[in-house]
Amino acid sequence: MLRWITLCSALALLAAALPCPAQGQGANPNKPVLSTTVSTIRTELQKADIVLCGRFVQTNEICEFHVAQVLRDHPARVGQKVLPLNQKVSNRAPNALWIVTLSAKDGKLEFTARFGGSNALVVYFDEILRLPNDRAVQSRFFSNHLDHPDDQIANDAFLEMDNHHIDSAWAKQFLAPKLAKWLQDPLVDNHRFELYVRLLAKCGDPKTHGDLLGALFDDPKSGMWRSTEAVFAYLKFQPNQAWVYIQKVLNNRKEEHLAQRVRLLQLVCSCYNHPEYGLNKQQVLQGMGIMLDDPETAEIAVYFVRELKAWEMTDRVLALNSQKSHDRQGVHVAILEFALANPSPRAAEFVKERWQRDPELFRVMAGSPNRTRGMDFSFGGFGIEF
Repeated sequence: MLRWITLCSALALLAAALPCPAQGQGANPNKPVLSTTVSTIRTELQKADIVLCGRFVQTNEICEFHVAQVLRDHPARVGQKVLPLNQKVSNRAPNALWIVTLSAKDGKLEFTARFGGSNALVVYFDEILRLPNDRAVQSRFFSNHLDHPDDQIANDAFLEMDNHHIDSAWAKQFLAPKLAKWLQDPLVDNHRFELYVRLLAKCGDPKTHGDLLGALFDDPKSGMWRSTEAVFAYLKFQPNQAWVYIQKVLNNRKEEHLAQRVRLLQLVCSCYNHPEYGLNKQQVLQGMGIMLDDPETAEIAVYFVRELKAWEMTDRVLALNSQKSHDRQGVHVAILEFALANPSPRAAEFVKERWQRDPELFRVMAGSPNRTRGMDFSFGGFGIEF
């Protein structure tokens, strides 16, 4: 019973779609990696005619911005210290510091963006405005802010490095050692760990930093398996060693490793349609096969096979139905769901046989609407009514 509860918890945690590291989705389960499609502060400033620091003041129906500091000016402002807005601004902290950008097209001022401010962020904005158009200088500047205590600044620096500067020779020579050092800091939080390892995967040395990641993965206290970016970085640097590690974890049937195994299976499955992530399709099928063979993980493994439409696994999945070790309702229902979603004649025949032998199983499945997403109950040319 305890084992079943644990697996149900793992299923609940992994109910979301399979991760895609290129988009930064489903990274660390505690805090996702910031999407790299978000514009940076520097790109916002490039579009701005005016950049001001100050506070919003709401008076009756009128909201005003009271200027405290000018970071970039335009003649259209004509020195105004109070700028009216044509809309209300939700401002739960009346004295909060804000940085705003404005356009001055045809002499008309219009607010274009606002940033919750701090003194450190004001300094950061000011320094960005003063940056020369020199890639090496910009690389050094943003890399020096990756470990800034202000998360807004650190995240922006990460986006700059990830989008514009990580392939520079400077990053490979000077940034990679800093990233490696930060990754070994036991106090680094999960979010920043993901950012650092993502950058290291792009500028690190396969031997040096692959060995580092391997050592971290071998440390049972590190919890490295939770890090999407770390797994894919290890696969990029040292694919053979990483695959050996993944197989070792998937084959470890001790109860305390269940969540780790399911998490790694999820990452393995994400390579099914994306071999560029580090695993070829044959390795993915092998990983799924390991979990299918274990009665405790077969149900979720069948779920992944179905979601991926890995129909080449049809015979192997359907064969589980007659194995005594896998004779449990959850597995039987998962196999039936797989067969209903499967376009092959073999699956259609299986569904027909199950309906004739055990119609109650269909009613059990129909009673769990969340499980039957994407199922075709008319498949095979025969209708099934409940």
